[in-house]
Amino acid sequence: MARGTTTSQAADTGMDTGTGVRDADRRWLTIALTLITAFLVAEVVVGVLANSLALLSDAAHMLTDAASIVLALVAMRLSALPARGIFTYGLRRTEILSAQANGLTLLLLSLWLTYEAIRRLINPGPVAGGLVLITAGWASWSTSPRRGRSARPTGPA
Repeated sequence: MARGTTTSQAADTGMDTGTGVRDADRRWLTIALTLITAFLVAEVVVGVLANSLALLSDAAHMLTDAASIVLALVAMRLSALPARGIFTYGLRRTEILSAQANGLTLLLLSLWLTYEAIRRLINPGPVAGGLVLITAGWASWSTSPRRGRSARPTGPA
């Protein structure tokens, strides 16, 4: 893109604005969303069965991650639209609004988790530790950066 040229001007003139990069970003975000959603569902099911606030709080955190990825995908699509009519800046503000929505969701979930933790401190219930341990081990193994690789160092000797 030429210096001083806006994205919408570049799109109007047929200049390359990096749509290949945006497509790759969209693809990686979709893969991440799928994986996070799978972990989220598993943690909610096991968290409810085990009566584990730890798993439910981690699932709530993953819910905000999934929501922020969905908002990012929507914002990417909307912000790519050209400026027109009353939207003289385009729809680039959607990225900022999606970040604000994510922050509000994190705040509300932290308030609920704090309430639930205090309630469980006052009146504790049984937790199926074995299920929690199996879930933690599975999550740790499946997200390990060394899984499937050799244990040798990759840096200089």
